[in-house]
Amino acid sequence: MSGQNSCVAVYDFGRQLGEALDALQGCNCDMRMVSAIGRGGDSARRPFAFYDTATGVRFCGERADFWNGLVALLGAAACLWSAREGPLVATGGIVPVMAASDGRLAIAGNLGLLGRALYTQGVSADSALRYETMVGAGRLLLVVQGDRQDVERASEALAATDGVDMAMYAA
Repeated sequence: MSGQNSCVAVYDFGRQLGEALDALQGCNCDMRMVSAIGRGGDSARRPFAFYDTATGVRFCGERADFWNGLVALLGAAACLWSAREGPLVATGGIVPVMAASDGRLAIAGNLGLLGRALYTQGVSADSALRYETMVGAGRLLLVVQGDRQDVERASEALAATDGVDMAMYAA
């Protein structure tokens, strides 16, 4: 595990995640340090996003507004395939971390793509595996990474939201 400070919150619905983002903005959290991760689609037969060099990733389908809104707020986006979680969408600062997590990082617990990225952000291997399972089941993750004071402030704001689970991982 790295020397990073992180907070991970889990939500069942996009509405809950949106309220959590509002709470983070209300406590002046630097949104560049926030990421959202979830399943990209329910069917391997229907595309849920397209990429072109002019506009980057654009989402389509029933969750298009949700994911396109997150991209507008959090920045970078990636659509990835993981053998463990299936189609994944990541937005925000974790995108380059996931892109760099190409499987060469050997971690106890045999973590998948998402788990390796969370592990490099300071999340324990056991917790990272649990989060992979939650995302695979359709839940949404909100991750805040930064210095200890910022992550503690974000954790306090997220603790007041209607999430399924929330934990802070301090270096």
